[in-house]
This record gives sequence, structure tokens and C-alpha cells, in this order.
Amino acid sequence: MTISKVEPAQPLTAGFVSNHTRMVTVVEYTSLRKCVKCHELKEASEFYPRPGGRYLTAECKECMKKRSRNRVPVDRKVSTVPSETDVIAELHKQGIPALPGKALGQQWADVIAYGAVLIEVKSAKRHYRGSYNFGFTPSQRAGKLRGDLVVLVCKHDDGNTFHVFYANNPVFYGDDGKLKTGIAWTPNAKHKGRFISLTDEMMYHAQDNWDLVEDHLTKICARLTMGYQLPIRLIAA
Repeated sequence: MTISKVEPAQPLTAGFVSNHTRMVTVVEYTSLRKCVKCHELKEASEFYPRPGGRYLTAECKECMKKRSRNRVPVDRKVSTVPSETDVIAELHKQGIPALPGKALGQQWADVIAYGAVLIEVKSAKRHYRGSYNFGFTPSQRAGKLRGDLVVLVCKHDDGNTFHVFYANNPVFYGDDGKLKTGIAWTPNAKHKGRFISLTDEMMYHAQDNWDLVEDHLTKICARLTMGYQLPIRLIAA
């Protein structure tokens, strides 16, 4: 659809003469569409339909093909998220093999250890009020955490600390059993506020508790020995 011209209409008269002139926009329908990339007018057939088929893409087919050809290949074995990279590096220090979840076909898993243990990573810097606030996404709150473990990364000025929990730990869930919007930890807090769900004792006990990775791997091996299958399908890296 394109706007061809704007022309004045005749004065409106309904028992009196109006001193105002109404502007009428004359609209003509056309099959031509401008690409936002090359800015050329092209036929609608030169654009891909969006999912659902009701609308067309903003870029034409030729521009999208050029962008695809010039795209730099992404190494799925390397995470682009700093907190995930930190967790993977720390796991390697502990002698635990780990890769980003996407390396094994699990887009929603941040890190996978031993090729089977799924790890959710949450990181936070210290708030000016002294707390570390960790939030969960709407898709996560719609159900439960699909990972096996949760690693909370506290970013300090002199480095990071890693706190390892089981994903089904009650601290992550409310009284109704649903995942909380977020959790917080205020070190050395004198009073427990309504948003303070992590205590010093919990965090100190969970710090560098990488033994949970080994423990869960043992559980997975036991299930496989009993004939159970993994709840996920992993793709070889």
C-alpha cells in the first residue's frame, strides 16, 4: 500500500458554510514493497512470508540470502555469555568436562557437565543496597527449572564465587510450588526481609560445592543401569 497524493476536499456544508478545509488522503493499493535493507521497491513475491503467512518479511529474499552467506559461523562449543564461560572454566579447573548446552543440542541448558548433567547459571553483581539479586525468566516461571543443578555466580570486585544447588531446592520455589520471580542474598544481613530468601549459611554451604555434579552423575548412571533412559536427547558435539 502506498500513499500517492494528498489533495484538499470541498468545504463541508450542512446548513452553513465551513471555513475549514478537510484534507483527504488518497490511498492506492499496490503489490510493490520496499526492502528495509536495499531500499528497492520489489514485488511481494520477492519477500518471504512470516510464520503464519499473514505478513511478509521486512527484508527481501535476495538481501536475506546475502546476509546468510556472509554470516560468520558460530562455534557452539564456546559460550558467548560471560557467566557461563566462568562456570565452564571453573568446572575445568575441578577436572570436570563441560560445554555450553547448545553444543549438545540443548538450547535451554546453559552448561552441560559430563555430557549429561544440566546446569542453570544465574549471575549477579552486588546491589548498592548490599544484596545479590538473581531473577528467573517468564518461561522458567511458567514451569520448573529444567536443569539438574543451579549455579549462582556472585560477581565481586576481586573475582567470582560459585554457589551450587540442586534445581529442586525449595529455596527457589514459593509455598504454591511455583518458581519464584527471583531470589536474593544479602551477606551478613541482620534482618531477613521478605525478598531475602538465601541465608549466609545456605550460600557458604553451597560455595564451590561441585560434589553435587559428581553426585548427580552417579544418580544418572544408576538410572541407566536400571534400564531407564535419560529425560533428554543429547547430540554429539
